[in-house]
Parts: sequence; C-alpha cells; structure tokens
Amino acid sequence: MRSAYFPAPPVSLSSPDQQGWLQRLQEAERVVGITEAGTPQVTAETLSLWQRYVLGELTLEQLLVLQCQRLRVR
Repeated sequence: MRSAYFPAPPVSLSSPDQQGWLQRLQEAERVVGITEAGTPQVTAETLSLWQRYVLGELTLEQLLVLQCQRLRVR
C-alpha cells in the first residue's frame, strides 16, 4: 500500500533496505494516526520529521530528540 503522506521507496533499494523502509513506513503510519484515522493526527512539522524517518534521513532516536526540542521551544 502506498501512502499519500510518505514518499515511495527509491527503486534502487536492495531487498533488505526495502524491508527496512517498509517497517519504518508502517511504524510512522501507526504513530501519526494514519492506520486508525486514515489521515495524520499530528502537525505538519511532526509529519515532516516522520517523513524524514521513513526516508532513512533520521533514526528514531534523532526524530525523538528533534521533536522534544521542537516542543520545548513552543
């Protein structure tokens, strides 16, 4: 299933990398609310961080640190 909120994996990914991408996508969809509500239940800023996580630009730890820093600034 392709998500409208998250990018598709690059076609050049190896099979193990595609599996990792799919796991990150499923985790992100669950956390942001897409799995249950059908649409994101988070702000655009938070969704952007999760998109970077799905792409592999951020680890889960980095995402959480950035999210905590962002929330502290508010």
